[in-house]
Amino acid sequence: MHILLADDHDLFREGIRLILQRLDDIAIYEASNREEIEHQLHQNPSIDILLLDLNMPGVGSAKSVKEICTSFPKLAVIVISGNDSTHTIETCLQAGAAGFVPKDSSREMMLSAIHIVYGGGKFIPSKAYSNCDAYSLSHRQKEIYELIIEGQSNKQIASHLNISESTVKQHITELFRKLNVSGRVQAILKAGATLP
Repeated sequence: MHILLADDHDLFREGIRLILQRLDDIAIYEASNREEIEHQLHQNPSIDILLLDLNMPGVGSAKSVKEICTSFPKLAVIVISGNDSTHTIETCLQAGAAGFVPKDSSREMMLSAIHIVYGGGKFIPSKAYSNCDAYSLSHRQKEIYELIIEGQSNKQIASHLNISESTVKQHITELFRKLNVSGRVQAILKAGATLP
């Protein structure tokens, strides 16, 4: 696993580096501003994950996250920020981030986020979930919802539940209607209040 750690505070980078060194078979690269991020990504195309401080020089918003994700489509970006409002998390995920880790998280949460994202899933912290009323979801819709939260595609969900992909799509359409959302990111952000 090749990880680029991007933060403008030396002390924070050092702390994260110590956490990352607990992972097996890992290469760690570092950057302290947007220029260095792009330099490292061009120099080291094998980088799998970018741990990105949202408030570092040259970044600062979901727009920058989108630019990085667009420029390096194979890269998985995990945003790290002290600003963990639902709006900030949602805009970063919609911009293409594969995960979001609040700066006050435990090291276990950080490592969990990295494993989930490295495995192709999305990581959203539980504190990000919107407060919303419970919805009358069927058992099957709850099963599909849980698999969406794990980051599984329609094809993977169909295989997991042994149903057709078109049936999965029908359930997802109805699920999104009940949740009053237009896509997976919004659905995930409502998960904490909806699932038991």
